[in-house]
Amino acid sequence: ASLIAAGWTLVDALLLRGYVFGAIHKRWGSWMAVAVTTVLAIAATLAVLRISVPAVISAASLALFLGAIRARTGGIAAPWLAHFAFVWTQVGLLNTQLAPLQLELPPGYLVALGPPALVSGAGYGVDGGLLSAALLIAAATWLMRDEPREIAPPRV
Repeated sequence: ASLIAAGWTLVDALLLRGYVFGAIHKRWGSWMAVAVTTVLAIAATLAVLRISVPAVISAASLALFLGAIRARTGGIAAPWLAHFAFVWTQVGLLNTQLAPLQLELPPGYLVALGPPALVSGAGYGVDGGLLSAALLIAAATWLMRDEPREIAPPRV
């Protein structure tokens, strides 16, 4: 599962956060690059999954977060590692399903997510929940804030 997640998230980083983001950023800037790559990530996710509220929440919030990391760092390593860590945490640490891949859980592992599904992500996985989405959107907003401005020294 770790190798699949590493490869899958690397391809995502190279295509969306690498090539597409870079091309859009050159012409229209960071905000437009984040917006376009977020829409493309949602479209790619919905092409693989059945359309549902958790799928849209997951794709939008994670893509926004990863785009903000790309905009802040200027490279693809940080968004790739963040995406891989997010996926690995979901599957390896929290023992939930990786929604797009539908990998089976090892025997003896239980998914302990219950209703309400919109809050917890339920059978979709924690990344489809409102708590996860709120945290990712808050982190993306913080990452996309303006750079601190230098304060001019007082005039004497």
